[in-house]
Amino acid sequence: MRHRVAVVRCPNYREVSYALEEGLELLGGIGRFVRPGERIFFKPNLLGAHTPEQAVTTHPSVVEAVARAFMKAEAEVVIGDSMGPGVPFTPAGLRWTYRRTGMEEVNQRTGAQLNYDTSGEEVALGGRLVRRANLLRAALRADGIVNLPKAKTHTFTLLGCHSLE
Repeated sequence: MRHRVAVVRCPNYREVSYALEEGLELLGGIGRFVRPGERIFFKPNLLGAHTPEQAVTTHPSVVEAVARAFMKAEAEVVIGDSMGPGVPFTPAGLRWTYRRTGMEEVNQRTGAQLNYDTSGEEVALGGRLVRRANLLRAALRADGIVNLPKAKTHTFTLLGCHSLE
């Protein structure tokens, strides 16, 4: 299986929507990823209730730009994630996290929904080591999932983002 990747320069968060548009065009347009009426679950990296300035979670400008692109293509967007340790996975914990990470503002500016359903469903994965997992019901009920990770270093990986200049 071959995958196409687009890499586009984006010098700051104010230009995310332009870079996203350019990248999507290089990949054949938004229509390759979504159809009108589809419900798409966005999974930004919401490890906890960290502000955008702390650079721990996916920046709200990125989530907003992608949400606007999908909503322009007439998709229904739902933003959600399960938190890391330190934030209770409850509607109140989600509310606090959405507020601190800027997702609440994304919701207000775009109309993208915020997921408060904490229920899960056990599904078979078909793997040898991990055969079953409990996944968010809201993600399972979506027509598609868009992962919006935050590239960074942390204690579990060696990945880093370094300037090539």
